[in-house]
Amino acid sequence: FRYHLTNVNASIGLSQLARVEEFIASRQRSCRLYSELLDGVPGISVPSTDFTGISPFIYTVRVGGGRRQSMIDHLRRNGIATGIHFLPAHRYSFYSGCPRGDMEVTERVSSEIVTLPLHSGMRTETVAGICDAIKGFFS
Repeated sequence: FRYHLTNVNASIGLSQLARVEEFIASRQRSCRLYSELLDGVPGISVPSTDFTGISPFIYTVRVGGGRRQSMIDHLRRNGIATGIHFLPAHRYSFYSGCPRGDMEVTERVSSEIVTLPLHSGMRTETVAGICDAIKGFFS
């Protein structure tokens, strides 16, 4: 296989690397705003970090009370895409025969986590609108 980049793709990659600190700071700001606006919303748990020293590529919250799918559907109806990016390893066929103990906590957490939109250059108004839609679901 040939996995090297073309000159054009390498040039684009290098130009983006020159802006990496800007991209990281932008994502950190968005994550901090999500946490600030969603902290204290009944039914939502936000990450317990200030995102210092982290280069976030996703932002996740936990949706309690078995309401994750309902919230995802509500957000979809409001034009907001979400994702589920955590599947426990013991659910993959490769690990199906591996010995394991009680996975109650893993099962619960994996059934609650949902990924909210996050990208570099995300506008404050976009994050606020997503948070308003989430608050609307829980009110």
